[in-house]
Amino acid sequence: MKIEKYKMLLSAAQNATPELQPIIYQRAYQSAKESYGKDSPEVFAVLSALSSHLQNQGIGDASLCQEQAKSIFKEFVGC
Repeated sequence: MKIEKYKMLLSAAQNATPELQPIIYQRAYQSAKESYGKDSPEVFAVLSALSSHLQNQGIGDASLCQEQAKSIFKEFVGC
């Protein structure tokens, strides 16, 4: 059974201390991007998780992540 690195990193980010979460989310993004491509469903999943995290924590501006995720999603559904 292959365990995907980006999934492990997403799980780690959700359980990390607040100061480490952005770093681990970035690593998950890089891992998904390198393994699957910048417009992949895996990258979309990471961006969605990061957007939710930023909104829930009230940290920074989640709109950039949301826009990138929407762009990827539109490519998948052919909009």
